[in-house]
Amino acid sequence: MPLLTVILCRRAAARAFRPRRAVTLYIVAPCAVLWLLCQVFGALPRRGGFPVATYLAFVAPALAVAVALPATVFVGLTILADRDAGLLEQMLATPSASVITFLAEVGAAAAGGMAMAMVIAVAGQLGGLSISGGAAGAAAIALLAGLLGLTCGCLSLLLGILAPGRTIVRSAGICILAVSLLCSTFLLPRSLLPSWLLTLAGINPVASAIDGARAVCWPNLSWAQYGRDLLLVLVTALLSLGLASLAIVRHPAAGLTPVRQ
Repeated sequence: MPLLTVILCRRAAARAFRPRRAVTLYIVAPCAVLWLLCQVFGALPRRGGFPVATYLAFVAPALAVAVALPATVFVGLTILADRDAGLLEQMLATPSASVITFLAEVGAAAAGGMAMAMVIAVAGQLGGLSISGGAAGAAAIALLAGLLGLTCGCLSLLLGILAPGRTIVRSAGICILAVSLLCSTFLLPRSLLPSWLLTLAGINPVASAIDGARAVCWPNLSWAQYGRDLLLVLVTALLSLGLASLAIVRHPAAGLTPVRQ
């Protein structure tokens, strides 16, 4: 059992943090997106309606938590690859292996989200961003990113188990990513959003994570606001974890047919 645990955890970590992909996905891509957003929308705060003076201060905390979302699509794709190879059937036939595989995959997604959050925090500070919460604030942002990575990793794992092919996994992942970001204050403050979009943002855990990150980053530091947003994100993560666990436990190996592309 310990040897199996080590093997499966190392396998998940190796797939999530392959050197070339890790540098591109966890360092280059987040910094490039941060720079691009600041270039495109950098002049908006001067027109009024923004709670902070610079767009970097506005978008960097949001990107630090939201950047975890795209990478979680790989969880579903790797699970689907295991289905195609017949490996998932064998692991589901062994209860311990199935649980370890599940925990390793979603754990890697959460760790990736936390790593990218720290990269954005460092890049933002190099650009002049000041985190009012200090080191504790940066750690709090990383925690939110990890929980979002866990949530979306579980949903992606569900897609990998249940979806009929790679196209469905990719398309559903992109749709979830787009809707969760657009129905939030990721790009614009609440004062510039229509009322219907604010209503959707109120039930969106990604929007709560973004608000929580800003609460410990902006000058008007509010740990109480962070705590409320953290609670909502945590509940969502636990629900998605429960759904994914249920799918693993109740999906016997005989019911999984390898998909041939």
